[in-house]
Order: sequence, then C-alpha cells, then structure tokens
Amino acid sequence: MKQIFTCVFLLATLVSIVCQNCTTRYGYYWRDYRGSIPVDAFNVTSNLYIAQVLYDSVLIGGYYAGTGAVITEYEGHRVVVRDTIKFLCNTQRDRFKWVRQNAYSLKPDFLESMVIGGFEDNVLTYIGRIFHENQWKIGKVFPPPHPLQGLNVWTENEGRYITPDFEILQHTGECSFIDNKFVFDEQN
Repeated sequence: MKQIFTCVFLLATLVSIVCQNCTTRYGYYWRDYRGSIPVDAFNVTSNLYIAQVLYDSVLIGGYYAGTGAVITEYEGHRVVVRDTIKFLCNTQRDRFKWVRQNAYSLKPDFLESMVIGGFEDNVLTYIGRIFHENQWKIGKVFPPPHPLQGLNVWTENEGRYITPDFEILQHTGECSFIDNKFVFDEQN
C-alpha cells in the first residue's frame, strides 16, 4: 500500500511540474467555470469564448456569453452543456492567431504549434472556427486520417457540419516542444 501511495504521489508531482511548465512556456491554460467568465478567457468575438467540456470525451465548443452554456457537436448531434466547463485562458493574447487551413494539408509538424482542444475517438482534436449559419462557431478539428477529418461544428437543425476549409488556432510562442500526450489544465 505504501508503494502505491508513493507512486501516486510521484506521478502527481511530475504532472504538476509539467503543467506549470506548460503554462509558463506557452502562456495558455484551461480555467474552471465558476459562474462567471474568467477575466483572462480568450475572446473569439464580443460574446464567444473557447470552452472545453467533459461529455463522454473532452470536447471543444463555443461558450456564448449570457447563455451559461457551451454549444458543441458530438456524434452528429448539437449538444448544449452547462457544467464541467473550462475556458481557454491566456496571459499573452498576441501569441495566438487564426490560420486558414484545409484538412487535407494538415501535417503532424504543422499541428505541433496548434492549440490542443480535446480528445475524442482516441485522437487529439484541435480548435477551429468558421462563420456558419450567420454566426461564428467553435469546433473540433480532426486531423487526417480520421474519418471525420476537418472542422466539425453543430448545425441549427441539431446535426453536424464538417468542412475541410476552416481557421485553426495557432500558438505562436517561441517554444519548439509541445507534449501532445496531454490536455493540460490549470485550476483557479
């Protein structure tokens, strides 16, 4: 029992150090929703923020200010989530930029500088946006060769829209190393 406790303690310490390095090195992190939008939340438009929710998987979606909910797409359906919300936050807004991209040209070396949004179908997903159905939508980008490759967003009629052409969120920091094994989290 003592050996298990020691292993868990050492693993927790290592994860804590890695997460602190991620925040320090990259300037972005995920912050829990506690009834109000964090002041350092990354603002896509005047009322739209990038959010992550736990819903069978770690999903990326858009939090629309004033609604108290994240709207995302999961398994071909529009999903509204009002709990387990985390906001993408950052300390250096000038280190982010939206890059126009086509799903068929996504390469692993290019994805190293993209912001990881979640994890679904045993694949890391990235953060994308598109102006669709007269509004900006945040969604998940599946890289090739995933069958749903491209940007996946919800539709007004409760379905899924997949497009190969979209904008993907890039972190333009000076770090050359991104650990693609984890979705990092920083608590308040």
